[in-house]
Amino acid sequence: MIERLKDAAALAQMGPGEKLLGALQVAALGMGVTFVVLLALMGCIRLCSRLAADRRGAAPAPAAPGGPPDERDEGLDEEAVAVLCSAIAMMRGGSDFRIVNIAPAPAPEHWVAQGRAEGLAAHRPQR
Repeated sequence: MIERLKDAAALAQMGPGEKLLGALQVAALGMGVTFVVLLALMGCIRLCSRLAADRRGAAPAPAAPGGPPDERDEGLDEEAVAVLCSAIAMMRGGSDFRIVNIAPAPAPEHWVAQGRAEGLAAHRPQR
């Protein structure tokens, strides 16, 4: 059927049903080839990822933070902790909360900082 679709004279003599059947065969063949290639690519990627994982070995477990919170928070003074606690209390409306750990956050990307600034500006308390 696909061979007959190549010939213009044969295509002109075909009826609409035969043309539709030929088109469906071409579509099925194209989709079949596409899925087979995609499955082969998926297999190659999985194989490569397993080989890469075997080469680098198991990742070491992250170290648990040691010591009580007071020993970990050497860089913060009492005034900074008091300011943070009062800010959290104001934002939460005086509800009960407990601060377990205070540590500096990693520096965000520029677009993340911009998004946070816009979000905070949009939610400023109205006076």
